[in-house]
Order: sequence, then C-alpha cells, then structure tokens
Amino acid sequence: MSASAARRDSFVEQRVNLADRRDIDHVYIGGSTVDSALDLLNSVAFATEPLNEQTELSGLFSGHLDFTTNKRDLDISIALYELTSERKYISLTYYMVRASYARERTRRTLLAPDRPQQLDFTSGRLASTKLAKGSRLLTVFTVLKQPNVQISYGTGKDVSLESVADAGAPLSIEWSTRSHLDFPVRR
Repeated sequence: MSASAARRDSFVEQRVNLADRRDIDHVYIGGSTVDSALDLLNSVAFATEPLNEQTELSGLFSGHLDFTTNKRDLDISIALYELTSERKYISLTYYMVRASYARERTRRTLLAPDRPQQLDFTSGRLASTKLAKGSRLLTVFTVLKQPNVQISYGTGKDVSLESVADAGAPLSIEWSTRSHLDFPVRR
C-alpha cells in the first residue's frame, strides 16, 4: 500500500481453486484480537510503510477496487490490522462482501468475466484506535471458502443452488494497482 496513487497500472494476481476442498479441516491461525501470526490461506496482503508518528484511526474505511476476474461473482473479506513493530497483529475491522451485491445490497448485479470491474464500498464496522509510531496498516484480501460460510462458485446462479460441481476453473483475480483504500486517520 502506498500513500500516493500508482504511476502506472500493474496487477497482483490471486488464484483460488474453489473445487479443491482439501482445506475443509484446515485449522486457521489467528482470529484473536491480538495475534503473533496470521493465516493467509486464499489471501493476498498489503502493508503500508511504518508510520512516522502515532496516528489515530477512527471511523469507517472505504475503497475503490479495480480488478478483473474470470467469474460472474465472488465473496471476499478485506480485513484491516495494525502490524506493530514487535510483529504483533492487532485486528481492527473487516468488510465482507459478495461482489454482486456491492453496488446495491437489495439487487444482484453479476460481474462480467474477464472484463475490468470497479467496485466502491464503505465498510459497515467502525474502528477506533491509536496506531503506534513504527506500526504498519496491513490489509488482507481473502477469498471466502471456509466451511462456515456459503461459498459462491461464481456461476451467476442462485448461490444456494450451486455446488462444488459448479466450481469450474480456479477463481482468478487480478487486483489493479489503481485500487485504493481510504482510512479515516488523524495525526
């Protein structure tokens, strides 16, 4: 993550095989408010440079996601952490979304596979904390396929009617560097 906009467009690729259920019994690391490790299975992570001074983060974070995917829908979580200089991960907040409902929560709008997509969002969970000097903001983008959530296999059908047989090719997402997140901070 950078405080300034990217000069040229490049991509970070994320691939998740939704048909591969060998991780069904995977024991996830972390999940506490403060952890010494994070589980990055099915995730990509981005970190800021260390903060030069103590910084207050208070409010809802938002963002503009610019990406291309090979599916008509996907479920993601965007989790925000403070990564301290002591290598502790402090969970701050998260945003979970089924992409087809990101534009309007009451009406499903499917994605166009293999075409650039743009989604704007505002998280619904408030965060308020003082980030220590030397800490980093860490953002983790996770494709949701845990056993405790309904899995969207990306066909565009009613997700309740989908099964692992609908998974098809692995989910591929190219996150553009034109994407950005906005954090409510005061120094």
